[in-house]
Amino acid sequence: MARPLPHVSHRPEGGYGAFAIIIVSALAALAVFIASRLETYERTVREPVSGELQANNFYVLGRWLSESGYPARFSPTWAGLGAVSPQEGGLFLMASLLDWEKDGETLLPWVRAGGSLVISVDSAWYWASESPRIAANLAALEGFLNSLGLLLRLPVPTGVGEIFDDDAETAETAEDEGWVGEDADIEVPEYDWSIGLGLAEEAGPGDLVLRDERGAIRLVRLALGRGRLTVTGSCYFMYNYNLDLGANARLSWELTGASLSPDRPGMLFVRGRRAAGGLFETLRERGNLLPPALSVAALVLIGFWTVIPGFGVRREEEPARRGAISGRFAAEARFLRRYGACGVYLEAYLRELRRRNLARGREIQEVEAALAAGTRISQRKMAGYLKNLMSALERT
Repeated sequence: MARPLPHVSHRPEGGYGAFAIIIVSALAALAVFIASRLETYERTVREPVSGELQANNFYVLGRWLSESGYPARFSPTWAGLGAVSPQEGGLFLMASLLDWEKDGETLLPWVRAGGSLVISVDSAWYWASESPRIAANLAALEGFLNSLGLLLRLPVPTGVGEIFDDDAETAETAEDEGWVGEDADIEVPEYDWSIGLGLAEEAGPGDLVLRDERGAIRLVRLALGRGRLTVTGSCYFMYNYNLDLGANARLSWELTGASLSPDRPGMLFVRGRRAAGGLFETLRERGNLLPPALSVAALVLIGFWTVIPGFGVRREEEPARRGAISGRFAAEARFLRRYGACGVYLEAYLRELRRRNLARGREIQEVEAALAAGTRISQRKMAGYLKNLMSALERT
């Protein structure tokens, strides 16, 4: 019995290795070409601001604090100290959101226990309203500040820079802090010109009094127990687009992050909220509204066009013109000739002609003679016979 021949491979030795070398060489050449011929560059893409940034003037400051290890939280209303987390050692309050007759005195124990409170006497035009409720709340705020030795001056005309009768030591304290003064090397923060403050007595060693360029007091920070209480007008220096100025950023940080302790690093902002623009503003942030608006308009127009019924005088449809009977018979003859069925119809037409007593013409007799002979009739002759018979029926 013959033994089977062993399988012999015809693949050359090292074939896969050569193929791999070729692929690697091609990829290396492509990489060299890309590195030497193509240029990569950065492109700046402008994106619209978010709705949250538009609705929250302190959004950037909150992000800055949170990314620096001081988590910031925002609330549109004041729900009392019970809403303040034990981890939050800083509190920013817009004065117009509180009932100062009820809530004012409850804040002082929290500050003396180590809290940092910033009171923003916002919107002077709102506080100066003739509403009895607002007037009573403003009087309660002034009484609360007077109990701390602070005098509220509102409004101060813009550009006048009213200087209150404070002692020189207070002004020197502010200049020593580096915030104000004619010889100061830094900018003056964006204060609220409509709100002015005064001191009933000289500032203490731990207090901070800041003035504007004309010397009017715009911000006072008092040391109370282990905490601090700051009073100022609207905090424009904390607003999103004002933090680019160095003086605004330094003062904002001093009143927030720098005043928080490691065991209570959180900051709560209680401030009003502007409308973010709704659905259309959200869509605008995603891109251009023109293409979808045009698409919707076209869709509505097409929809109405399809459902509106026709109106006016109805035009009668022209009846289709019928061809001559001979033409129809010729078409039928061509159909029967194609499928070799003309003989069947010849007998049918002859029977109809006999029934009508019309089988006397020469063409009809020729057809009867051809059928009686029993010989094979060519397709050409059969088509001619059929046409004659159809003509005979047409003449009746």
